Formats: sequence, structure tokens, C-alpha cells
Amino acid sequence: MISILLSTYNGGTWLSSLLESLLAQDREDITIVIRDDGSTDDTAGIIGSFTGEHDSVEARFDRNIGANRSFFTLLGSLPEGTEYAAFCDQDDLWHADKLSRAVSLLEERGGEGPAMYCSRLTIADEEMNEISTTRVPRRGPAFANALVENIATGATMVINREAADLLLASEPELDQVVMYDWWIYQTISALGRVIFDETPHIVSRQHRGNVVGLPFGRRYWRSKARFLGRGDRHLISTQAGEFARIFGDRLTGADRRRLEDFLAISGSRNPFRRSLYALSGSVFRQRPLDDLFLRIRIALGRL
Repeated sequence: MISILLSTYNGGTWLSSLLESLLAQDREDITIVIRDDGSTDDTAGIIGSFTGEHDSVEARFDRNIGANRSFFTLLGSLPEGTEYAAFCDQDDLWHADKLSRAVSLLEERGGEGPAMYCSRLTIADEEMNEISTTRVPRRGPAFANALVENIATGATMVINREAADLLLASEPELDQVVMYDWWIYQTISALGRVIFDETPHIVSRQHRGNVVGLPFGRRYWRSKARFLGRGDRHLISTQAGEFARIFGDRLTGADRRRLEDFLAISGSRNPFRRSLYALSGSVFRQRPLDDLFLRIRIALGRL
């Protein structure tokens, strides 16, 4: 069984179209699990209509705790018999083959142990007019990348049961985590296998109400300015420190040294050491310009 984990919050405008696309998946072994995060619009009524009409949809209505904690809560309450868990945003549209494609690649390439699927996505405006498609991470998924960048958009992610069990065995302190999808990418890239699909199977609707928008156009350059600035200082190293606390003793070889070196340089006050580390390439971001910004930030001691 595949469990789709959907966190909603005041998403009534586009929620029905999303749910229709989930119900139109070309697999029948699907359960849609919804946690409403304290909506005050008509979201609850829309969810109630779908749960009444479809046995495959179940929902709970709870207090507002934010998207990050809401998704971790959903993951922690997977229905019995779940073999794969897929994360879902309330205002997107899924292609009918999204889940079958993800499961097929996980079975084909995932091997034994924890595995995660993610993909590119099509970006559209509020009326679902296509704007662009997200980039292919040319250097590929890797722990060296996951320490400093998230290439796995949560709404594209599907994980196997082994990955879910790994994540649930030792849950992080959520105030130490940037976002649930980044934490999952970091964990599975270190202790499992990440599969990136270059073909989009989801359309992401961009609008003013997005909790986390995708950086493109002016938003991309604003994100770069924030990245170089001090607004999110220490978030990256804080998350890496939490990862070390929970999973550090499970790492071996190059990745263990990579994590130790990264945390050491993040706390270093020596600009010469930071600059040498910045040039080492021990960690990386996918796009050359993003990677340059990263190296500048490392040299400045702003991780």
C-alpha cells in the first residue's frame, strides 16, 4: 500500500483539484491521509466531502503547528501495511503516473534498505500556465550536497518502508531542522539511496499563499541575498549538528569525516582555515553560481 501524506492549511481554493488528481492515480493500492493544520477557511468542508465519498481518504483535524511539524506528525502515524509513503502539497496537481513511476524506480534501483525517490517538477502560475521546469541536479544526489542544499522538493518525494522506519526510529528536535524534506534527503543520502527522476510528474502551483515557494526569477536573487546575509545564519550547521547527534555514529569512511570536518569548520573563527575549506570542494551545491555563493559564505563563517 502507498500512503499519500497531505498536510492542509487554508487551502480551499485549490484543494479539490489536487484531491481529484490523487484519486486519478493509475494505481489502486492508495490511501490518502490528511492532517488539517487548523484551517479557518472551507478546507475542512472540502476534506469532509471527499472522506464521505471515498473510502481511500482519511482525515484528522488538529491545531496549527506549522507545515514542518505537521508532515513529521503524518509520517509518525502511517497506516498499518504502508509499503511506501508519498508527501503531498495542497495546491499542486499530480500526473496520473506519479506514484507508479516512483514505485517502479524504487523497486528497480532502490535495492535493499532505505530508499527515496524525488523528481523535477513543472512550475506553473495560479491558473496552471506553465512557467518553467526545475533544473536537473547535474552532480547528482550525495551526502556532500545534502549537508548544504536540498534538491528534493517534498511534494515529489516517495520513500520506502525502510526509509520511514529509519526516520521514525530517532526523530530530530524539529527546531533544529530547516525543513522536513531537507532532513529526509540528508538522512537517506547518508544512510540509504536517493533516486532522482529527471522527468517531472507533478505541477507545482506558485502563488502568494505558498508556505515555501520555489526560487526562480526575482525570488531566486532574493534567496541568494538572504543566503549570503545573516538572516538564516547557522541554520545549515545547526541541522548538520542535529544529524550528527542522531546518526553520526552510523556513518563510516569519507562521509563521517565529511560531517566532522563540516561541523568543525562551521564553528571555526579562523578565516584562513575557513577559506581553505571553502576551496576544498568537500561539500557542494548543484549550480555553479549557487556553489560560488556557498564558498563565499563558508569563508565568511556564515554557515
